[in-house]
Amino acid sequence: MTSWRTHVVRLYSKDAIAGTVFCVALFQFIILTWVTLDQPILDMWGFRPAQTAVSVPYMLHEGAWLANVVPVFGEPWILPQEFPFYQWCVALMSWVTNIEIGPCGRTVSAIFTVAAIWPIFILAGELTPMRKGRVALLVSALWLLSPVVVFWGRSFLIETTIVFLSLGWLAFYVRFLN
Repeated sequence: MTSWRTHVVRLYSKDAIAGTVFCVALFQFIILTWVTLDQPILDMWGFRPAQTAVSVPYMLHEGAWLANVVPVFGEPWILPQEFPFYQWCVALMSWVTNIEIGPCGRTVSAIFTVAAIWPIFILAGELTPMRKGRVALLVSALWLLSPVVVFWGRSFLIETTIVFLSLGWLAFYVRFLN
């Protein structure tokens, strides 16, 4: 017959392993983001990040915060392709810190990548209440170790912002249903 201490030690060791894996994943993502902060916006598929970034200087210098100026298709230069929430965040960070928009865009994208972990913890708590910590840590580690997330999570694109907002909506909707 096993004692309750044996169960506690087993449970703690599994949670410690999950926590260690998560810390390694987070450290790896932060290091890879830090190393690539000074890279140009034009990555492998450069037209899309450049198209996202081109409206930020218009926000900063001409005050076009609501009229999303995208000088891609010609006159009238205002093209409502997407809601400019990500561009607002980049412009605000660039304005506050006085850093170029390239590193600011990568940093904002990385912040939203890491912030997506918060709704993952909420979802884990709602869906697996007995093992929420371990499940949340392992799913978050898988999220941060995914090659797609490592590459696009530090690029000048709105995708991580949308993932964060979508996961946030899903987490609170599941919480509402429960």
